[in-house]
Order: sequence, then structure tokens, then C-alpha cells
Amino acid sequence: MMYYIIMAAMITVSGVATPIQPAIMASYVSLDRCLDELVLVSKLKGYKRVVHPMFGNSVVKQFNKDSLTLFFCAKDKRSI
Repeated sequence: MMYYIIMAAMITVSGVATPIQPAIMASYVSLDRCLDELVLVSKLKGYKRVVHPMFGNSVVKQFNKDSLTLFFCAKDKRSI
């Protein structure tokens, strides 16, 4: 099975929240390797490791009170 780091962003402009199409950032052969990479990303300045209620272990970067970028691991269901 393959796992991907997915980047999703939410930007609020004039009071309207606008999600940006999620993008695949990298692929890994196991969930453990994907999560290891998230830990490395979380050590970068401005990034914070969190446990998201929907996505589990994630990394978030808050740009201001209305805009953020979220990174999380997802399984490629096509390879099952």
C-alpha cells in the first residue's frame, strides 16, 4: 500500500472561507514512514504537530487567524 502526504489549505477572504484543492506532496511505502516525515515537517519554524479529529496525526501552519495549511497522511485506496 502507498501512503501520501496531502496538503490542504483554507483561506478566508472578506469573511468567506475558501478551501484550496488538496495536493499530494510526497508518497511513502508505509504509514510509519509518512508519519516520520510529518514529524520532520513539524520541526520547521511555524509548523505545529497536532492530532486532528478527522485526519489524525497532522501538521498545521497558521498564517493568521483566518488562513492555515494542513498536512496529513492518507492511504491510496487504489492500490488495495
